[in-house]
Amino acid sequence: MSTCTVIWDFDGTLVDSREKNLNVTRAIVEKFKGRSWRSFPALHTIESYADAHRSVPNWRIFYEESLGLNGADVDEVGLWWSEFQLDDKTVPATLHGIPETIKALGEFPHGIVSQNSRSNIHTILNAHGLDRSFGHIVGYEEVGMEHQKPSPVGLIQCIEALTAFEPGTVFFVGDHVTDAICAHRTHEVLQERGMNVTVRSIRAAYAPDEFSVWDTEADFVAHEPADVKDIVLRNIGR
Repeated sequence: MSTCTVIWDFDGTLVDSREKNLNVTRAIVEKFKGRSWRSFPALHTIESYADAHRSVPNWRIFYEESLGLNGADVDEVGLWWSEFQLDDKTVPATLHGIPETIKALGEFPHGIVSQNSRSNIHTILNAHGLDRSFGHIVGYEEVGMEHQKPSPVGLIQCIEALTAFEPGTVFFVGDHVTDAICAHRTHEVLQERGMNVTVRSIRAAYAPDEFSVWDTEADFVAHEPADVKDIVLRNIGR
């Protein structure tokens, strides 16, 4: 029997965590650099923070290009992320329509693959009563610094945990172009391994500020969370 699985990115896809992530980044850079976050234009406002992220593939490149850290520096401060996230008490709101969409697709397994910290994701989901909706969460700690998205490693790990690679379709929903690239690469890897698993990307075009430049197209586009439900059900013949 063919399976259907829905896996989500977290930041900008399930919750609007820009304010919290900006607060955490400011605190980290002040501790590491020993000077005010105001020295870094990318950290001045939520808008400047979002702009700086748009054209880079992941947070590591953002730290290097916008905050002036080298690779070893990024490795070091990456280890601080969970602690600083948990210390910051900001609770990001879920994006409008997300709880209803997850409930509407509740018959299917759900997972999360994110560059955020798994412990922080659990804390936020618990605050919204959504923690039990997700069968597996892969944060940045689970795959290591060298395998952040768009590497397929985390998504493959999540698919295995949720489905044991049973034949079926996996939909990966994300607001950044790296999510689409990750889905495409994951599909290619699983096909090369001879697994009857189809991985399709859904662009979360409802994300605040359209968080990245899309030079790689997703398989589907959701202009609001309810579109995710429609895309999934339509493509499994419902």
